[in-house]
Amino acid sequence: MPHIEVSQETLDRLKSLAEPLVDTADTVIARLIAAQNGHHNERAELAVPTVKAETRRSATVTRKRGRKGERARKGERTPTEGFYEPLLQVLAASGGHLPAVDAINRVGQAMANTLNEVDRARLPSGEVRWRNSVRWARQRLEEQGKLDPKAPYGVWKLPQAARP
Repeated sequence: MPHIEVSQETLDRLKSLAEPLVDTADTVIARLIAAQNGHHNERAELAVPTVKAETRRSATVTRKRGRKGERARKGERTPTEGFYEPLLQVLAASGGHLPAVDAINRVGQAMANTLNEVDRARLPSGEVRWRNSVRWARQRLEEQGKLDPKAPYGVWKLPQAARP
C-alpha cells in the first residue's frame, strides 16, 4: 500500500471525520473524494456519502459487511447481553447519566479489545453493528428497570437507587 505524508493539522482533521473503531484514514479520504464527486447526504458537514452511494462504489470503498447482508450467525457477534455491564459501568463512572452518543462511544472504548470484525461491520441500515447492539442493550436494561425510562430524550440515565 502506498504511503503519503500529511501535516499534523490534516491528520487531526481526518480523525475528526472518522467514526471511532471503524474508519481508517483511507476510508475517510475515500468518502471525501466521493463527496467531492457529488455523493452527498444529510450529514454534509462530515462529507460522508449515503450508504447506497457508498455501496455502489464498493470497488473504491470497501466496507465490512456480513455474508452478503445476512444476519450474523449465533456466536459470530458479541451478544447484546455482553454490552449490559460495560454500559452500566460507563454510566456509573460518569455520575449516572450521559448523552446517548457519549455513552455509546465510551462503551466502544471500553470494549475495543473485545469487539470482533463482525461487531465492527456495518448493518444494511448503515449503522455499525456494535453501536446498534449498545442501543438494544440500553432498551433491555430499561425494560429490566436498570435504566431510567423517564430520562430525557437522548440521555441515558441510571435510576436514582443505582447511582454511585
